[in-house]
Amino acid sequence: MAELRPGVQDAVAPAVATRVLASWPDLGEPRAIVRNGMSANSLACLVECAGGRFALKGTRPGRKAAGWLTREHEAMRVAAAAGLPVPAPLASAAGTTVVAQDGVEWAVYPEAAGVDRYGEASVFAPFDTDAEAFSAGAMLARLHLALADLAWPARPFVGPVAQCDLAFSPDLHRDFRELCRAAAGGTPALPGQAGGLPGAGGTADSAARMAQRLSAAGTEACATDTAGGAGLRAGRDAGEKSCKRRQEVLGAGEGIPGLAGELPGVTEALRMFDALRPGTAAILPAPRVIHGDWIKRNLFFAGDQVAAILDFDLCNRGYRVFDLALAVSALAYPWPLLAGGGAPHAAQGERLVEGYESVRPLDAAERALLPALLPVCRFEYHLSLALSALAAGDPAQARWFWEGQIASLRWWYDRRANA
Repeated sequence: MAELRPGVQDAVAPAVATRVLASWPDLGEPRAIVRNGMSANSLACLVECAGGRFALKGTRPGRKAAGWLTREHEAMRVAAAAGLPVPAPLASAAGTTVVAQDGVEWAVYPEAAGVDRYGEASVFAPFDTDAEAFSAGAMLARLHLALADLAWPARPFVGPVAQCDLAFSPDLHRDFRELCRAAAGGTPALPGQAGGLPGAGGTADSAARMAQRLSAAGTEACATDTAGGAGLRAGRDAGEKSCKRRQEVLGAGEGIPGLAGELPGVTEALRMFDALRPGTAAILPAPRVIHGDWIKRNLFFAGDQVAAILDFDLCNRGYRVFDLALAVSALAYPWPLLAGGGAPHAAQGERLVEGYESVRPLDAAERALLPALLPVCRFEYHLSLALSALAAGDPAQARWFWEGQIASLRWWYDRRANA
């Protein structure tokens, strides 16, 4: 195989790629790594084999709750079967789509169609054209419709997670603390949007159920969920170390000892978040399976049209309007732009929503929730990124994620105060 490019972060070593791809013998002999370091959240490369080009992707221990890579593959297969341009995972010689080696969960996908137009662009840059934004919105709606019949639980709060439970929490500070404690101990915090929040089909006592779920024990969320002996044990060991690092940072007992020192501004962030969030009075639509990371980098294009959908790493059970808010927020209201005093890309955000509604019109509850979710929809995602960075021993990265969220909240808070 070709040598790696120098300076590639999270690159896949050629020897590792060769060893992993032996589990997919039908692809033919690996010849070269064409691209490397393709993902910020996983080990990813594009490999040329005798049988063509394939994407190889590895998930490090502690980055997902047990079994969730398999769920992501289920969503990809369902979407592909519905005719969407999703490169569905390929089965290994053992018949599985996930293979564990040395604690890492690996999967292989066909090379995506279209052009990776934004692979090297800033995640915060706008689309080149409004037509691309419209197509992205329409494709998100098509994906939501394709996944409508999947019956999933909510994703545990382990690793990066896209969810919006705190936006509707009856006791924000308590549930924020419990969420952090769950992440610290590796106990999966099962979000209220699984069905326990008002309007989602549960009873009014959502707080008690959330607390019960958050304190549920007996699940090793940091262990990988694949067969493979030594690989599984290595993944569990690494996951336990990750959980231990979270505990050292966040501490235990009342409050969240250590968190304020690592992530400054928690009190200010919660104050602004509380003022901006929709709250418990919101009328909530039924939760469905969502993508969770609908950004330009996860879409390939042919002309102005979406040609491939990638990276289901954050798919979850949640509100589809929340998924739309995440997409609009990343496109139209990116925090570096807001913090730097720049004007939002509001027109492209509107085009994305127009594209979405050309396929799946929002109902009255969703239309009311969309603008209310925009200021707060990325809060728990940024929190999960910050906690994951702390667990990995990278406090500087954790602060970058967290301070970006504070900057975004401050922009929205000041805007509302001056309205």
